[in-house]
Amino acid sequence: YYRTMTEPPEDLAGYFIENASYRIKKANIWQYVSEDKKAALKEFQRESVKEILNQGKKLTSDRFDLWEYLTFHHLSRHYSYPNHASIATFAEQRTVSFINDLFDLYLTLPAAHRFNGKIEKKCLTLLDKRLAKIWSANTNLPVTASCFRQTVYQLAGFAKRRIFPEKQDAETEWAERTWPTRDYALRNQSLLKNEVKELCSSDTLECLGFLDMPKIRADIPRWLDGENIAGVSGDLVQTILTLGTFLKM
Repeated sequence: YYRTMTEPPEDLAGYFIENASYRIKKANIWQYVSEDKKAALKEFQRESVKEILNQGKKLTSDRFDLWEYLTFHHLSRHYSYPNHASIATFAEQRTVSFINDLFDLYLTLPAAHRFNGKIEKKCLTLLDKRLAKIWSANTNLPVTASCFRQTVYQLAGFAKRRIFPEKQDAETEWAERTWPTRDYALRNQSLLKNEVKELCSSDTLECLGFLDMPKIRADIPRWLDGENIAGVSGDLVQTILTLGTFLKM
């Protein structure tokens, strides 16, 4: 978990494409794009990011602010409506970051104060120490734990497992998480698994015109059946399923 602040590079568009935390992970997307389409699509991707970046440059020249503009220029894409709607089925809720005055105040603060949620954690500790001690479902540590403290616990846990190894059932490992991993869900929930296989064998995705369908039909069903295929991940398969479902609608 430990990380330090670094000055964003000159090529912010390229850096964003390679490092945005919400990109498709552990997959080689371009491996499943037709060779004759790759160059044009990569250029389109880069120009799309640069277009947003140029809008931000009309407001600021600070690279930290520009990096955040790339992420937050369309706030509803970052904090999704379905996520809030699902929470609302259990309790009345609101997202404090949608309060304009509060969000504006947050953006005026120096990036160093906001790095790793530093100022939010301090505020929470001052407001209610009991609340600050609640453990996070993401880290299994107090929500106010610094990245350094999280890393110390992470290293201690690693050392403990090496000294006192515990047998871990890979099939049920996800049960220690808040919900199943994408990999587990896609490979073990028959409804999802069959839906993806049906999509791969159909011509639904053909209309996109840029996917290498022979490779998708060859690799993804094997991955669903448990084989590890280089370049394929649960993130990629879920994205393909989402595209296919949209196209069929």
